[in-house]
Amino acid sequence: MKPILTSDEMRSCDERSIKQFKIASLTLMENAARGAAKLLASCVKLRRKKVLVLCGKGNNGGDGLAVARFLKAQSANVTIGLAGTGKELHGDPQKNYRRAVKGRMKVIENISPEIVSAGAWDIIVDALLGTGSKLPLQKNLADLISAANESSAFKFSIDIPTGIDADSGAGDAVAFRADATATMAAVKRGLLFGEGKKHAGTIAVINIGTPPELLDIKNFSTLLLEESDVVHRLPRRELDANKYSVGKLFLLCGSRGMTGAAEMASKAAMRTGAGISILGIPESQQIVLATKLTETMTVAVPETDGSINDPALEKLGTYVQWGNAFVVGCGISKHEHTMETVRNFIRSLRAPCVLDADGIAAFIDHLDELKNATAPVILTPHYGELSKLIGMERAAIECDPAETAKNVARRLGCVLVLKGAPTVIAIPDGTVYINATGNPGMATAGSGDVLAGMIGALLAQNVVAVDAALCGVYMHGLAGDNAAEKYTRHAMIATDIIASIPKAYKEMGV
Repeated sequence: MKPILTSDEMRSCDERSIKQFKIASLTLMENAARGAAKLLASCVKLRRKKVLVLCGKGNNGGDGLAVARFLKAQSANVTIGLAGTGKELHGDPQKNYRRAVKGRMKVIENISPEIVSAGAWDIIVDALLGTGSKLPLQKNLADLISAANESSAFKFSIDIPTGIDADSGAGDAVAFRADATATMAAVKRGLLFGEGKKHAGTIAVINIGTPPELLDIKNFSTLLLEESDVVHRLPRRELDANKYSVGKLFLLCGSRGMTGAAEMASKAAMRTGAGISILGIPESQQIVLATKLTETMTVAVPETDGSINDPALEKLGTYVQWGNAFVVGCGISKHEHTMETVRNFIRSLRAPCVLDADGIAAFIDHLDELKNATAPVILTPHYGELSKLIGMERAAIECDPAETAKNVARRLGCVLVLKGAPTVIAIPDGTVYINATGNPGMATAGSGDVLAGMIGALLAQNVVAVDAALCGVYMHGLAGDNAAEKYTRHAMIATDIIASIPKAYKEMGV
């Protein structure tokens, strides 16, 4: 895992590098500039290219002034555009400004939007604010960025695009739209969410010489989930395994008109390695699911108007004792009698459960029941479902998904999988994981049902709740990436993700 930093955490790392480890601040800035220039050179040819480096008054501007020197050394035709004057610079930025002047570099003070627009630049480098962006932007900066965005030049940001909040990913009305971003020492949280994700382009981390001790994941609560973090958590099969020893999963899903959700969750569970699965389905819909499903057995459950009702609990008692794990909610409906049945069913469980979709809706105004659940619960809402569950506006969640997920997981004592781009996994101790796999093609009906089935199958194989969530989310995204490669992001559907699960396992060496 790699740490994902807030602006305050990055500032602390820099301060400790300087004070505790005696690394000169100018050395950190030079390292940042050298790495950024090298990255830019790998993106576009620099020789004789017309480059405009927009520099602010702070350390991000100092990085930009140093980058300009490195670009000139690679035979680029560089112009430095200051959003102010050289006299307004202090500390390391002032030192780099003096180096630029001494090196007879072209510097335009108080650069105007007209110059940005009229320059016919090949490359525009954004070093205006970086992680210091405070929204809304001042008008002079917003005008510069607007002019830069209208240019056909290759656009490159240093640390984080100006106009993007480094912590939440929220964006100003005008934010620099980069083709690539060189971020220093570690990924910033704001690059992964909201407008930050849209504006950053390709992201690369630049090693600026921050001591490894300061970037140890033990020091941070937000972490990037990668392949190396998942592979050792995936279950392995013993040579003498049988269908009962590798996981008994019971799913309580589906209703009239929403049998597809139950089907996809069931099929995804079997593809993810559940040894045996049984689906509880409203009795009028059993024939439908029995036709659709080959490997999963079906059980007819008492219903009212095509969705399960409370008398079903007596019949389900046998399966409460039988299952190693449970998946509840995919397509189960929001009928009042069904919501009550779901709450009663969850209350009866002693083995871990994935609570998805309509199952989550059953606990609106009943959050204490989740908090007091006798078995581990993994919640898998998307933003809209979480909004309704906790009574928080969706826009507020979108402003800072990681922090919201962390707070909800702590409050409810549950593992929370907040589905989105990217998906966030939060656990009660305050740790938040950001998934590295997945793509926009997964924004298709049924994708969440597939994820619920995958996590449920891992729980059934005795993978602990946190690890089941981490592995399920990562593998779901990896299968989605494989499906997109085969079918394209526009044409792929949820069942293509299921079909791609075997390839994902193969890639992981399992």
